[in-house]
Amino acid sequence: MLKKLCKIICIVTVIVLLTSSCGRGSESAQTFNPSSPAIKSINSIKPAVESSTKVDFPKNIYKMDVNLDTKSKMLTGEEKLTYINKSKISLKEVYFHIYPNAYREKETTPAQFGFNETFPEGFSEGNMNIKDIYVNGKVSDFEISGKDKTILRVPLKKELKPGSKVNFNLNFTVKVPKGKDRLSYYNSSYNFGNWYPIAAEYDDKGWHLDSYYSMGDPFYSTVSDYKVNITVPKDYVVAATGESAREKLKKGLKTYSFSESNVRDFAFTTSNKFKVKEEKVDGINIKCYSLGTDKELSEQMNYATNSIKIFNRFYGKYPYKTYSVAESSFLTGMEYPGIVFISDNPVYKKGGYYEAIVVHETAHQWWYGVIGDDEVNEAWLDESFACYSENIYNESIKNSREYFLQLKDYYYIYSKNNPDKKVMLKPVQDFKDDMEYSILVYYKGAVMLDDFREKVGNENFFKIIQTYYNRYKYKVTRTEDFIKVSNEITGKDWNEYFNKWLKGE
Repeated sequence: MLKKLCKIICIVTVIVLLTSSCGRGSESAQTFNPSSPAIKSINSIKPAVESSTKVDFPKNIYKMDVNLDTKSKMLTGEEKLTYINKSKISLKEVYFHIYPNAYREKETTPAQFGFNETFPEGFSEGNMNIKDIYVNGKVSDFEISGKDKTILRVPLKKELKPGSKVNFNLNFTVKVPKGKDRLSYYNSSYNFGNWYPIAAEYDDKGWHLDSYYSMGDPFYSTVSDYKVNITVPKDYVVAATGESAREKLKKGLKTYSFSESNVRDFAFTTSNKFKVKEEKVDGINIKCYSLGTDKELSEQMNYATNSIKIFNRFYGKYPYKTYSVAESSFLTGMEYPGIVFISDNPVYKKGGYYEAIVVHETAHQWWYGVIGDDEVNEAWLDESFACYSENIYNESIKNSREYFLQLKDYYYIYSKNNPDKKVMLKPVQDFKDDMEYSILVYYKGAVMLDDFREKVGNENFFKIIQTYYNRYKYKVTRTEDFIKVSNEITGKDWNEYFNKWLKGE
């Protein structure tokens, strides 16, 4: 996700780049040409070798049926979850995150960009009401806890052994707040990000039961399979994670069916004002949903297709059949598997910020989507990579590093003025403010990757990236995994180097 700081600073530099190096503001983007001699030092790199990764580890299976009432602003849902104990111990209970409850009170609402921006008409309450829960077909007790009431505990009558399955049925409603956030409605669009009961992760650190922090993207999940039916008024169009089947019309309502395997989350957005455009790129179906003009829709498609081509080339093939870019009443951009939410703010379109959002969020399809990480404790593993991906995009398509050099300059100015703020590898809640989080996790991480690239050379750098991508596809990585690949490819120990950057040692 592009943070508030990136709105103010990080991508403001891109605006300068887009308007100066390309000689334009809102004109159409240049078309990516992999054979172009724009920057030989990067475009001469051999394209990533396409590889398929067999998923040979257990996954949860989600099946959901939801209905959106646009009059009451209420979503009614039924979730059927086949949950697998992926841990090494027997479980007496299973926890879920029910993130919509964070919107119950102003004090717990994760308004990353401030309340005035997130709620332009004043605070609007949202919530999730769990009506009932069944475990293996039998009604179950449950308990809701956490300071923001976003933790759902379901006790098990019989211990769940490692590798064993249990079936949950959860019936719930979601009251959608009015605003411009991950979960919200405003004007003609509805955003449904982090909206359903999602199983919490249990690993060698135990249960991950973090609150819905306003800092960063405080989510952590492993890949699952999804089948989701979404019913909306017939004049609404739904953009969502995954492949879509034929829509079904009944009594003034339309049901969209989506399915996808090996994704960490499921999100959707819907509007009765969408203009839709589709194109095929590298065998991938690109779908763009715009609330603006036909010209803006074409630009949006250009940014999306260019991004997919470039990251396919330098990182590795996008493994899903569909990728969607959807405008909504959102403040910047937000990544989800197979879909990203993009702000409909007209100021961004005029200034060039819009392209940067699409590029950044598309990069997250690789860094967070395919390769996962614990975004609460090691956020640099996706945000630093996504931020630096903007530079890869600009080098390849624009023959320019101007954006990155401005970013680099700003980081060093901040570092000089804040010598006590060096550690970027720490939990999101330990950052003092959004400025520190964004400068260190986005900027410093990107500067580190560029410095590392300079030290190992282009060929080794991209070999490391591609090896890392192929090896950990669909898995969750930690910092030591990236360092391990770097050591392996170069034949050199980089632990001390990364510790200095990441931990300020």
